[in-house]
Amino acid sequence: MNEQSKLGAFRRSMTAQAEAEIARMEQEMEALRQARAAREKARAEAGEDRCIAQARVQAARESRQTVARAGAACRARLLRLRETLTEGVFEETGTRLAAFAASEEYEGYLRDCVRRLRETLPGTGAALSLRPEDAGYADGLRDIWQGEIRTDGAFRLGGAAAADAEHGVRADATLDAALAAQRDWFRAHSGVILHEVEGGEG
Repeated sequence: MNEQSKLGAFRRSMTAQAEAEIARMEQEMEALRQARAAREKARAEAGEDRCIAQARVQAARESRQTVARAGAACRARLLRLRETLTEGVFEETGTRLAAFAASEEYEGYLRDCVRRLRETLPGTGAALSLRPEDAGYADGLRDIWQGEIRTDGAFRLGGAAAADAEHGVRADATLDAALAAQRDWFRAHSGVILHEVEGGEG
């Protein structure tokens, strides 16, 4: 299953769970309303008008509290579910990227990264940064990058970055940055924006 399919399945799963939880909450609230109505009718028949008014106020308050608590609990569960699924997807993606960086195809990819960086920072004294694990590729990249080539342990998945200290410019073509950007995009566009809230009246 490709990443797009996983994201689609993730969205469908979260939507289905949210809809099921909302339906359950609505059934519970309907049962609560019916029970309250039955009690109020019995009190009315007994001539307990004042008790009826008090019961209505109490029932309304309890209903709001019940809905607020149930809604908060539902949102919290969905938030935890989304975080768990998100972490699982991106952990697997990171593992696949690590396997790619150890494959024969990686060198060609790395050269393409360096070309893009050179096009982004042409004619500057920028220094190229590689993972320590990729130091062995440095000599083979001299035909593309004539400036300084050094290692940087700040990124671990692969790719390359370049920085021109004189002009304060940095370009990033690392797999780490690409994965982080994809994670941020997914969190912003997953279709389910949830916040932890406190239960209570409302």
